Amino acid sequence: MKHDGARKRKACCAWWLPIVLMIPLFFVVAGLSKGSIESGLAGRARAALTRDGVSGVTVSASNWGDLRLTGPGAQRAAALAAVATMGHRHDANHVRFDEAAATTAAAATTVAPTTLAPTTVAPTTVAPATTAPATTTPATTAAAPTTTTVSATTTTVKPASADVTAAIAGTGVTLTGFVASDAERATIVNAAAAAFGPTKVVDQLAVRAGTPAAGIDAAVGRLAGVVTSFGARVESGQARLVDTVLTVTGTAFTTQAATEANAAVAGAATGGVTASGTVAAPAAPDQTTLSARLKDLLGRSGINFASGSAEITPESESVLVTAAQSILSVPGVNIRIDGHTDDQGSAASNRTLSEQRANAVRQDLIAKGVPAAQLTTQGFGPDQPIADNGTDAGRAANRRIEFTVL
Repeated sequence: MKHDGARKRKACCAWWLPIVLMIPLFFVVAGLSKGSIESGLAGRARAALTRDGVSGVTVSASNWGDLRLTGPGAQRAAALAAVATMGHRHDANHVRFDEAAATTAAAATTVAPTTLAPTTVAPTTVAPATTAPATTTPATTAAAPTTTTVSATTTTVKPASADVTAAIAGTGVTLTGFVASDAERATIVNAAAAAFGPTKVVDQLAVRAGTPAAGIDAAVGRLAGVVTSFGARVESGQARLVDTVLTVTGTAFTTQAATEANAAVAGAATGGVTASGTVAAPAAPDQTTLSARLKDLLGRSGINFASGSAEITPESESVLVTAAQSILSVPGVNIRIDGHTDDQGSAASNRTLSEQRANAVRQDLIAKGVPAAQLTTQGFGPDQPIADNGTDAGRAANRRIEFTVL
């Protein structure tokens, strides 16, 4: 019976022993996870500050994902803006900016007391001896300077509702960043496709669900208008929208195209949208540079025609204007206008159609001021395809106008 009682007491004690042993393990794992979260968050914040050129700001993370930034007050706005767009953060995170304490560095200075040696007047024989009392200069001590400390302030930044960049290079445009809705994303993508052609748009936009800030839909529409204008005017550059703040940089195909692009940017600064930045005019081209510019220009949306005819569509007008300006920027240059078709129909009829379309472009350029003697034409029909005529997209690519600098 005594043995049975001992066994029962051991059994009663055994059930809680594993729990006691697990408690320290829990705190170890929690501490490791916390450190990993804080380290990753601080690293992303430092990367965002570096990306936006913000210096002099230190970063620390605490309380399972809160951020603390410390630096000069003049850097507060830039630092908070950089961190707000650094990427995904936990919904409970907060951002705090503490201004670095400004303390007067001068140390208190004390001047050592100075005492003059006593002076004694020697006695004379005419009058009783008199001894002058010692003269003493009291010690002088400089007052210690006052130390002033600036109290820290805390600011919470609301993440942006939209941050979109349209980057233009060569014949296409790349869209990156995020918007607040599928409708906003469609607005930007459709504008880019119209200006550059559907196959020349790299769409990397994301949609972040939530309640957008006021005016974001209208601001995205303003950006779409700028992208449309840039398609036939800006050789390289970008337009970035962060909520209602639009910033542009770049270089245009021609001086006139730069003026028109900048006018489009200025026109976007309405309805609460602010705009800054400039599209620069290009340097005067030589023939090699001109050939590259014309290739990029026509490689975007191109010069298009009504189906089966040589009638130029209205959407091609801005491309033809920039093409004429580009050709006129190199006095005396000779250009051959090449017409190409897909392989639908007879080869003979396609060659005739391609020649007619090349002549239509020549006449339009002459009307825009290009000397007729500098322009010749040739129709190649379906003989020089650049894509597979077995697909709709391939046939569309093969129906094209090209400029050859002679």
